[in-house]
Amino acid sequence: MQKALLQKTEALAGALKKMQDHQAEAEQELNEARRMQDSLLPKPANHGCGFKFEFMVEPSEKMGGDHIDIIDMGGSRKGVFLSDVSGHGMPAGFISGMVHAYLHARFDPGVNIASFVRRVNDYMYHYTPPEIYLAVFTGVLDMETGDLEYILAALPEPVMYRNGKGACFLPESESPVLGLYQDISCPISRIRLDAGDALYVYSDGLSDSFSDPDADPVSMEMLIARYHLNHRKEGLRWFLNQAVMHNGKELPSDDLSILLISRDA
Repeated sequence: MQKALLQKTEALAGALKKMQDHQAEAEQELNEARRMQDSLLPKPANHGCGFKFEFMVEPSEKMGGDHIDIIDMGGSRKGVFLSDVSGHGMPAGFISGMVHAYLHARFDPGVNIASFVRRVNDYMYHYTPPEIYLAVFTGVLDMETGDLEYILAALPEPVMYRNGKGACFLPESESPVLGLYQDISCPISRIRLDAGDALYVYSDGLSDSFSDPDADPVSMEMLIARYHLNHRKEGLRWFLNQAVMHNGKELPSDDLSILLISRDA
């Protein structure tokens, strides 16, 4: 009996070791997938004309569906892009990679952003599962003039910080999420960033982190004003730290992303 018990114990130990090895291998593969997804984000660069682009992307799992991109369009023009794929984890990360590839293949110097967003919608509608959709901010910034034209599709209202005047919300989205409907409208909005101004664009994972009904809600307008005036040296991860503290030291359950476009005073 002791011999049989020993054999069973050894068999269980062997099975446990094999399971642990498989878990370690899966964890290593997920870490590599996260590294590859991070490599798709923009690289630090001097963009000139007094403009600075800062961003934070924090998935709720190893991979996530939020993505930010800055594309050189020649001359003083930059394409700016923030997207939020529905869902979390590896499936959302895979779709996010598809969107990144499509963006770099089709967002050319002569692009009309309304036509481009409609093409992204068609791409999502035909080539992704029906339950998958995409919220986006797509814009083109002329860094010489500060003029920015953009389309906001189902993301929260961006916040503009005007130098000497404070923070205010920009108009809410007039475009639906991409991928659910075959024909959509894509109205273009236009603003100008003057010296000392800053534009904050973010996913709903960030704003929802401060709207928990069990806690005191915090306006993104007020939060961004606090950051801009008092905490910019801490970097954009300050928002993640605030979200964790606001939610009882728990990490947010959704992917978070924020893009800051600022112009020197």
